[in-house]
Amino acid sequence: MSEKKIGLCLAKPKDTEQINSFIEQAKLHLKEQGIDQWQSGYPNISSIQEDIEKQRGYLICENETVIGYLCLDFEGDKAYLDIRGQWLSNEPYAVIHRMTIGQIARGKGLGKEVFASAWQICTQRNVHSLRVDTHEMNKKMQHVLLTSGFIYCGKIDQADGERLAFEKIM
Repeated sequence: MSEKKIGLCLAKPKDTEQINSFIEQAKLHLKEQGIDQWQSGYPNISSIQEDIEKQRGYLICENETVIGYLCLDFEGDKAYLDIRGQWLSNEPYAVIHRMTIGQIARGKGLGKEVFASAWQICTQRNVHSLRVDTHEMNKKMQHVLLTSGFIYCGKIDQADGERLAFEKIM
């Protein structure tokens, strides 16, 4: 039996529909849990296309199979300038947005490995801070963040509401 390996690779325009399918699955999954995150039309095809154009959209692969998507942005996030709390560092950072694992791989405990893969890309770019925000009701993501070494830093406001903010530094 071969060991499963999680990796990230830059998304291409041809991947847009597949990525949108993962996003739509995530929207439904959040809705089924009573979480209003991603229920107002965002993220959408435009945000995916912009991620790909700016080379910050990544396919999440388990071995050779695409199982999800995330945005790994090294340009920061304006919403992170106004935190009710305190970040762990003031150094350059990367942000993970729009992370989703498709229905085919959900519940397999792959979140930690996805974050580890993102961390490898950060390290290659000499960035030693990774930030993420999530909905207060998204307990699954909070658990994965905390067990992956992220620290809760406070609250921020995104366009679709207040979010809990986390950071991991190395």
